[in-house]
Amino acid sequence: MLQHGAGKFPMHTDIEKYVYARGKGSTEPGKIGEVLYNRGMVNAMLGVEAIRKAQEKFGKKPLTGEQVRWGLENLILTGARIKELGFEGMLKPVSISCSDHEGARYGRVQQWDGKAWKVISDWYTADESLIEPLVAERVREVCRGQEDSAARLRERNLNVSQQSGRWICLLSDPLGAATFGELRVNSQGRCGDRSSGSSLGQ
Repeated sequence: MLQHGAGKFPMHTDIEKYVYARGKGSTEPGKIGEVLYNRGMVNAMLGVEAIRKAQEKFGKKPLTGEQVRWGLENLILTGARIKELGFEGMLKPVSISCSDHEGARYGRVQQWDGKAWKVISDWYTADESLIEPLVAERVREVCRGQEDSAARLRERNLNVSQQSGRWICLLSDPLGAATFGELRVNSQGRCGDRSSGSSLGQ
C-alpha cells in the first residue's frame, strides 16, 4: 500500500472531537480511519501545506495556479511538522521538488483480517539503484516511440536527459508554438526557470 493506509491517528481524535461530536461530520463516523478517508485527509493536508508554503514566498493573498505549483514543488514536511499536524505514524517525511513529485518512497503492507485492514509490516523503501536504470530505459523507449510514431513530433527536437537524478523527456518546439516546454532543475533539485510552455516530465 501507499504511505496512508487504514487506521486512526492523532488527527482523527481531533476530527471526532471537534467535528463529529458537534454533529458537523459529512460521512458516517464508522468510515473515519478507512483507507479512502485517510487518503483524502492526506491529500487535503498536502494541499493546505503547499498553499501555506507558497504564501510564505508570495504573500498571504489569493494565489495563482503557478504560485500554488511552486508551493507544491518546494514542500518539505519534516517528522516534527507531521507530528504537529497530527499525522505522526501515518506517513513518513515528505520532500517534493520539481524533479521529484513523489516526495517519499515508503510503503507498508496491510492485511484484511475479516473485519478491518491491519498494518502488518514496518516501512519499506525501494532500491533506487535497481529501479532508476529501469525507469530511464523505459523513458527512452517512450520518447523514441513518440518520435517515430507521431508526425507532429518529428518536427521537434526530442532528447532524454538526467537532471538531479531524475530522468525527464524534453520536448521543445523550434517554432515556439507547442505547449511543451523544458523543465530546468538546478543542482539542489529545486525548481528553476521554465520555458514559456508547460513542462513535460513527471
